[in-house]
Amino acid sequence: MSRRILLAFLIPFLASTAHGADDTLYEFKQHLKEGQECAFLLSESFTVSGEFKFNGNVVGRMTRDGASQSKGRIKVLKSDNGVPTAEELEIDKTSGWVFQKTGEAVKQQPFILSGKTVTARRDPFGGITCDFDGAKDPKDAHLLRSWFNRDTDFYPDHPVRIGDKWEVTAKLHRHLGTLTVDDQIVAVSKLVSVHRSAHGHDLARVNISIAMMSKSKDGMLIDGTLDGQAQIDLGSGRVLRFDLAGPVEGSGAMDVVGRYGSHIVAAFAGAGTFEVHQLCRPIASTSPQTQPSQDITANSAADPN
Repeated sequence: MSRRILLAFLIPFLASTAHGADDTLYEFKQHLKEGQECAFLLSESFTVSGEFKFNGNVVGRMTRDGASQSKGRIKVLKSDNGVPTAEELEIDKTSGWVFQKTGEAVKQQPFILSGKTVTARRDPFGGITCDFDGAKDPKDAHLLRSWFNRDTDFYPDHPVRIGDKWEVTAKLHRHLGTLTVDDQIVAVSKLVSVHRSAHGHDLARVNISIAMMSKSKDGMLIDGTLDGQAQIDLGSGRVLRFDLAGPVEGSGAMDVVGRYGSHIVAAFAGAGTFEVHQLCRPIASTSPQTQPSQDITANSAADPN
């Protein structure tokens, strides 16, 4: 076979491979029924270490470590065409923040809902109401809204094919609890694959890439690029697992105490890591066909895609 004939054969083949043999359009929607429950675990952690320099000399070092954990149970109380409109949230008492800065004691702060069981409802206008007295606080309303949007934050706004990309910047900005409204991110998702599990569930794997810029109260700038993957059961719409991690860099000019107690403005430069993880495991079902099997995350963790 001549080279010209070989290329004529290979080029169409490679082109079809690049676009994927599966040209199916996949729609991401919730299909949840009353009575369905899941156990959830959300966690975030970061660490940054670096040096302060003044006139080219190291005048101090700093390490910051922080982590948050939310765990508990969610039960669908009411559903409208597969979309939950009322949910019972049981938040474990261990949910909260842990934070430590060089030279300081470990600080712990529980979430406002830690150790409580509450019912959250979505009104026809998209607002969130709750039977918890403190739920009128804007921070608590943001937290409650994130429970309702914990799955849909990862969805594209239109049907997509394997290989398609879409932006989820606004959705994931509110999903990451560490970020404030002033922090900036750009988040892009890509549908990598859809396959049928041994239990007959269609599972979508979505790659996510994020570029972020964050500023702490004392003026430190944190920027980095994070990559990860979400594993979504298309039958129920649940995000079964989400893992995001990457390196970050810290910089800025901050007030530090010098050798003799004087205050100086020193330049800080450091590096660290940022991670986000989410797990969801069904613990009750009114419709087995729409509930993911419990071995999905274990099997998919080894997938190279």
